Amino acid sequence: MNNPHTEESRIVAASPVIHESGMLPYRIVIRDLGDQHVVHTEVFGPGKEPWYHQGDYFPKRNDVPTAVESDAEALRRAWARFEERTRRSLRIEPPNGVQRTSEKRMIRTKNSHDFGPGKNG
Repeated sequence: MNNPHTEESRIVAASPVIHESGMLPYRIVIRDLGDQHVVHTEVFGPGKEPWYHQGDYFPKRNDVPTAVESDAEALRRAWARFEERTRRSLRIEPPNGVQRTSEKRMIRTKNSHDFGPGKNG
């Protein structure tokens, strides 16, 4: 399903634009849709506005005391997915000591020295 580019969403993170033979240029982005963060592939077609597809949605929680906590948890989960999809698209291996969980997100293991977002939990 394709989602048109809208001004209501805000891109909070973006990978470099990826150019592959036989494909339109694209990048992986995290978008803030207000009540959720979504990790999308943003596609750039010639003469068209960018469009989004392949979304992974991370709703902001309603069961936490503050909106900041709700946003932080959703963004943490979205960031882990963004990092995984970006690394896969750019063909970059995870840093030493980082493994994928069954949920396909990156986590920090005992010997890891990479303390980026989403790896401390």
